[in-house]
Amino acid sequence: MNEVRFPAAAVVAVERCQGDLEVRAGEAEVVVQEAGPEAVHGEVQEERLLLRLAADARLLVPAAVRLEVGEVQGDLEISGLAGALRLERVAGDATIERCQGPVTVAQVAGDLDLEAVRAEVTVEQVAGDLTGRRLGAVRFAQVAGDLVLAEVSGPVVGEAVAGDAAIERVQGTVSLGRVGGDLTVERAGGLTVEAVGGDGQVATIAGPVQLGRLGGDLQAADLTGGLRAPAVGGHARVETGLAPGAEYVVTAEEDLTFVVTEPRAGVFELHAPAGSIRWGLALEEVVEEPGGLRGRLGTDGARVVLTSRRGQVRLRARGAGDAERTSGGRDVWAEVGVRVDLGERFARLSEEIATATRRAVESAFPGGWYSEEAARRAEEQVRRATERVQRMLERLAERFERRSGWRAGAATGAGEAGGPEPRAAGPEGGRGRSDEVRLILELLRDGRLTPEQALRLLDALEGR
Repeated sequence: MNEVRFPAAAVVAVERCQGDLEVRAGEAEVVVQEAGPEAVHGEVQEERLLLRLAADARLLVPAAVRLEVGEVQGDLEISGLAGALRLERVAGDATIERCQGPVTVAQVAGDLDLEAVRAEVTVEQVAGDLTGRRLGAVRFAQVAGDLVLAEVSGPVVGEAVAGDAAIERVQGTVSLGRVGGDLTVERAGGLTVEAVGGDGQVATIAGPVQLGRLGGDLQAADLTGGLRAPAVGGHARVETGLAPGAEYVVTAEEDLTFVVTEPRAGVFELHAPAGSIRWGLALEEVVEEPGGLRGRLGTDGARVVLTSRRGQVRLRARGAGDAERTSGGRDVWAEVGVRVDLGERFARLSEEIATATRRAVESAFPGGWYSEEAARRAEEQVRRATERVQRMLERLAERFERRSGWRAGAATGAGEAGGPEPRAAGPEGGRGRSDEVRLILELLRDGRLTPEQALRLLDALEGR
């Protein structure tokens, strides 16, 4: 085996490797293996060893050394080091495992995989996926692929993820900027997210949960520190006990279900301006008003404010609970002309985040470093985001067809002129209700109503 030996140094700096590089804790000296002597150039500068490698190489270094890597034009693997580690640019994939010192990574054009890194990890840009397990703390700027983290003893802080984000078992808090795909967070000290393009699933969070915009549905459970989700683009379901003094404020475009476990004490405000309100808790001091109601249960509890913009709100206890009561919605004819069409705006959120994150990562890499494979992966994230948008819009169209009996394409002018007659309203509504449905569809076809406004009117006619 080809070997080139150098005396030990406090700092080993690999300025450039023109191939794959593997670095492992080894002997007291610095040993370069696999690459022939003609491909290895080393220079000692006081306590610093500077290496330039013109081929694939395996590097054995003392465990306590501080390692600096400039450019690796292939894949990089590092394991078993106790000192600090800094990486500048890796053209392929990077794997770091069983390292005890702090790790700083500037740019990885492929995937970055972290395993058993007990100190803090700081990452700037990853063009592929970022995965990590058994980590100390994680901070990152942009990930153009997916994010998967588990067993983190410190906080997780990140700016943008173009794909999905799945995080579990974090002893600290999780703070994210934008997630283009779906978000899953389980067992964390707290959670703050500015925007999520897809669905959100959150469970067992000890501290406060704050979700900015959510393009899809929300499922949440066991949130002892409260919840603020003011802009859920789809359905929402929350199942949790009510921590005294905590706030649970949720606004969803579609139906919202809130299931209360122990403890149950709280002050409740329920709003459904275009739908109905159903509650199965024995609320006291109930005050009903058009499109909403207020009540309380016990004393010294939480504050719960639930709003569905165009669906129903349902509040109940886990298990059988009390008999449900219903408060009907109101006529929204006077409102639809001024209401903003949010459905498509929420649906586009995923695509916007994925595209912006991909561009940010791509622009950060110098010419030639953003590889074809990295570009392909980034385009895949945007494609997935576009598919999520299409599914959301199709769901809106299906809901329209279900309400109206017309094909959505024909009603909006996208299909054949005319189209089948509206469905009969049934014996309850008679001709008057059928005429109202026809009028709604004509206004939609003429562009005087948006699809979302038409759906809200159809919901109101059904008494939701």
